[in-house]
Amino acid sequence: MIYRIPKQLSDIRRFFLEPHTPKQRQYEALRAYFVEGLPAQDVVKSFGYSVSAFHVLCHHFRRDSDPVFFVTPRRGPRSQPKKSAARDLIVQLRKRNYSVYEISETLKEQKRPLSPTAVREVLKAEGFAALPRRLDEERPDRPRPTVELVVASGLYRLLAERMRGYEDAQARQIFRDLVAMPATITVTEKEVQVSFHRRSHLPIILASGMMEQPVAVPWWNGHKLRLTTYHGPAEPPTA
Repeated sequence: MIYRIPKQLSDIRRFFLEPHTPKQRQYEALRAYFVEGLPAQDVVKSFGYSVSAFHVLCHHFRRDSDPVFFVTPRRGPRSQPKKSAARDLIVQLRKRNYSVYEISETLKEQKRPLSPTAVREVLKAEGFAALPRRLDEERPDRPRPTVELVVASGLYRLLAERMRGYEDAQARQIFRDLVAMPATITVTEKEVQVSFHRRSHLPIILASGMMEQPVAVPWWNGHKLRLTTYHGPAEPPTA
């Protein structure tokens, strides 16, 4: 939570006494006249109206059945067609012991994509509780993630936590923006150096604190991985 410095009382008073928008100025002037009982001459002087203009404002205000001075927040859509179209299938799949992630994958395969969060909201609205942790034999008969995919998913998540603005990004976006970047790779006797070329997402990597911080990779026989920036020609030849 961000705590801001409190405004001075004089600034707060000025917000009401010196309104910046026409609607607020009308509201404050009418309130001063009708509620606080200030004379019209004082009101027009304080809020910059002419006497005739203020009389016209009061005339319209007294005859307006629903004067509008404040912005009414827009409400979001009351119906969600994608959720409604997939609701029956979501319920059927949950009755077959599918998790929210498995339901989301099935919907994607059927060209009716819904995120796991949206699936969870539908199930909650239908009165379904979260599934208890299941054994492998209790799960639907579907291909399981391999060990490599599980490890890669964890590594992507750790990488995303270091990258500003990518904390909730999917692995595909992380790979596209931050991993599949042009780079020059140099292998020496002691390390593997990855030199990123200048691209739009490079500042995000620079701000992560991972650059110029060699990390020993166990399965590289002690070799280190160093991330750096490319200082050669603007467009180096590609392999």
